[in-house]
Amino acid sequence: MKILASIPVERVQVSANTFTYRTEIHELTVILVMRYASTRRRELNRFHYQADVEDHPMLLQEAKHGRKHYRVNIQRHGMNDKWPLPNFGDKDVYEVQKENVE
Repeated sequence: MKILASIPVERVQVSANTFTYRTEIHELTVILVMRYASTRRRELNRFHYQADVEDHPMLLQEAKHGRKHYRVNIQRHGMNDKWPLPNFGDKDVYEVQKENVE
């Protein structure tokens, strides 16, 4: 499963003690998808989606903060309109299965 997402590619020093990251949009391979209820009433079915993605050659390793994978927000409107929503069932985490490549 692939999505378009914004990842940090360069650290920008703003002042002596402040920095930010310059980001770019790239196609990324998803490992794990999580959903978070955006309202208190779960029956409204409004969720925010985040994904852990595989390393990308342009991804700034410093931005991972020691974690194994980088987590991105999935923007469903605009960039990922045709992204198929996984079947979560009664859980809030969906692990993407590796496809057999022959």
